[in-house]
Amino acid sequence: MTVHIIADHDGDTITEPTRSTVAALGSLGAIHLLLMGEGAQAASASAAAIPGVEAVLVAAGEPNPAVEA
Repeated sequence: MTVHIIADHDGDTITEPTRSTVAALGSLGAIHLLLMGEGAQAASASAAAIPGVEAVLVAAGEPNPAVEA
């Protein structure tokens, strides 16, 4: 089974709660992470280095003031 996780990041690295989620669900099968938003591309290297992660998908985007308010 493949587990898909929407990953939280700070624009550079993957946050600890996402790392904990990967560790907890790793026994279920392949882990695929989706990174979205500003800084997603920069954080993708950090995501790929997490043990158990087999794929990293990136949906990069520009800041949106309407959403960030």
